[in-house]
Amino acid sequence: MRDDDVREALLTSLDADRGDAVSQNALGDWFEEKGDAAAAACFRWVVSNRRRPGHYPRASQYGHYFWELQEREPIINDPQAQLPAPLWRQLLNNDEKEPVASFKSYQSARSAYADLIEAWRSLREAVPDVG
Repeated sequence: MRDDDVREALLTSLDADRGDAVSQNALGDWFEEKGDAAAAACFRWVVSNRRRPGHYPRASQYGHYFWELQEREPIINDPQAQLPAPLWRQLLNNDEKEPVASFKSYQSARSAYADLIEAWRSLREAVPDVG
């Protein structure tokens, strides 16, 4: 199986089950083997902090998947989708036409993970564990 096929299969499994820790770990390993330390570290952080994109099943003008700002009184309140403010602020490739103050939405879990990796790469500071 080609490397791109392996990555594609793992991403497809996250589209099917956005919180699949086996696929998240395997993607961390895959990125590490390819020399992408930032993406590998991102997936390691996701697994150790039990994070995954949230899912909003009802009709919405935004995408059905989201990352949420970790704050005292979140609007959606999905703890596994909450990110610390420094990381959340770096999410730039979401699907809202207008900025939303506490969540960023996406058309798929895959696109939410892709934006998270890019946000991780752009940070100049360590992302805290949120437990």
